[in-house]
Amino acid sequence: MTNSNMTNDNVNSWVVLFNVPNTLCWFRIVLLFVSIRYFGQRNYLLFVIYHTVSGFLDSLDGIFARHLNQKSLLGAYFEFILDTYAHFVMYACIGLLYPSYIVYFYIEIALELWNIMFNSHVNALPKSNLAWLHKTTFLSTTCSVSIYHSPNLRLFNWYGPDIFHTVLVLR
Repeated sequence: MTNSNMTNDNVNSWVVLFNVPNTLCWFRIVLLFVSIRYFGQRNYLLFVIYHTVSGFLDSLDGIFARHLNQKSLLGAYFEFILDTYAHFVMYACIGLLYPSYIVYFYIEIALELWNIMFNSHVNALPKSNLAWLHKTTFLSTTCSVSIYHSPNLRLFNWYGPDIFHTVLVLR
């Protein structure tokens, strides 16, 4: 999708599926499965390394999508699903390491699912015909969304939990 006047009729789906950012997402899938394999072998250092490299690729795919003008709806969903999958892999693995704290990790999974649903609704609101919901001052500026996307807290909010979970695995 290098040309801004392209239509859906002249976009090759294979080109979008395997453009640079989406190819990085495919590598992320492979790395996440490899990391699970190492977790199963109780090689926690390699688990963390592969999982962390997958996380760095997550940052790079967005950068490449913007700089190469290869942003796509498919890529946005692909990255979103992979981010969620990577978090669930980490929660499940840590839950296996700390069975007495499994309820905590169930709560983290529940919060992650709540966040997904909440953000989906907030993003759908501008397209809604409901007069009281489509204003940007209602749900889109609530505490959860505004704190999570705050520029001053972005690194802490995005990478803080990942660092915490990595420390738990490597204990």
